[in-house]
Amino acid sequence: MLHQQKNNPLASLIEGIWQRRVVRKPPTDVPVLSDENWLLLGGWDAASCFGPPHGKLTIREGRIEIADDWGKLLFLCKVARDGESLEQGTQIDFLGTSIHVLLIDRDGYAPKLKLRHSPWALISALELITYHLDSVLLKPRDLREDDLADFAMHAGLERGHFRRLCSWHSQILPYL
Repeated sequence: MLHQQKNNPLASLIEGIWQRRVVRKPPTDVPVLSDENWLLLGGWDAASCFGPPHGKLTIREGRIEIADDWGKLLFLCKVARDGESLEQGTQIDFLGTSIHVLLIDRDGYAPKLKLRHSPWALISALELITYHLDSVLLKPRDLREDDLADFAMHAGLERGHFRRLCSWHSQILPYL
């Protein structure tokens, strides 16, 4: 389970979904999250899309650092809103919001791809991974694969994206 910090809207939101106090909203209904939560959600998404299969994620000074297993810094992420200087160009736009994830490239690592993701899909994936994945991983392979495909579909994500989010999940837990 999560070690909830006081006043952490993202942790409260995924716990509310797990306890069925909160229902998944349409993509146009933007969740109310703190700037730190948007940074965490954006960094987790960027790490899963642009980072190695496993690595390290660290929040430092209003940005997220993505490193490989050995600690070599690959790229930085920061969150910007419409109207702010988007000098680097956005790599991920959150649908229905004015929030963007910017990748600050290190040594030509980050691709110049531009993605659009639903924050609710990521929040749903976070809830499923946090509260349900452990029991699925204990199942035989064919049943496990079926359940993982169902989780990805329920979250509204492609199967590969959901799997990559799973691999980066342990890196964001300390920040929830």
